[in-house]
Amino acid sequence: MKKLLAITFGLCLWMSCVQAQTWNEWFRQKKTQKKYLIQQIAALKVYLKYLKEGYDVAKKGLGMIGDIKDGNFNDHSTYFASLSLVNPSIKQSGKIALIANMQQQIMSEFNKLDNECRENEYLTDDELEYVRDVYSNMLMKCEESISELNTIITDHSSQLKDDERIERIDLIYEDMSDKRDFARSFSNSTRIIMAQRLREKSEVVTQEKLNPL
Repeated sequence: MKKLLAITFGLCLWMSCVQAQTWNEWFRQKKTQKKYLIQQIAALKVYLKYLKEGYDVAKKGLGMIGDIKDGNFNDHSTYFASLSLVNPSIKQSGKIALIANMQQQIMSEFNKLDNECRENEYLTDDELEYVRDVYSNMLMKCEESISELNTIITDHSSQLKDDERIERIDLIYEDMSDKRDFARSFSNSTRIIMAQRLREKSEVVTQEKLNPL
């Protein structure tokens, strides 16, 4: 802005000098000098036009900054605030209840498996420790999924559009479904191992009875 003011001042001073010339001095100028002065005056008019447009743009920009500082962008503020509110229909989505139900199924499955492993004598200590590690890790992953779900469906916890919230809920649903399937598969595999070892032990006992030493 200071640079523009300095340029403008210099141009105005130059124009004053030009206007101070007498008509006699003007007509004594050579033809080429007259043409040069006319061109300079025309260029000055064009420059002043652009200078004025520059001031107008700067003024509008400063006005916009003032509007923002004064809080006159209520429409934008309202829009962003609305992103923090969860649509009631999303809160009532059936998938939310299904996600919570699947978490309960996973916990129930592992609790049952843990009790069965404790009462079983056919798993080694390392195998029991592995089952408990899987159980603990699965519970931690489930808690992370439920925590993310609560953030998505709780007002003022996140700024998301309705379709973005629905998409995130769908992903959590699919992820929790995979966890439940894994829990069932892992439990069944562990039970099969325990059953096989029980059968093998029974066969050994039977053979010992049939073929006593």
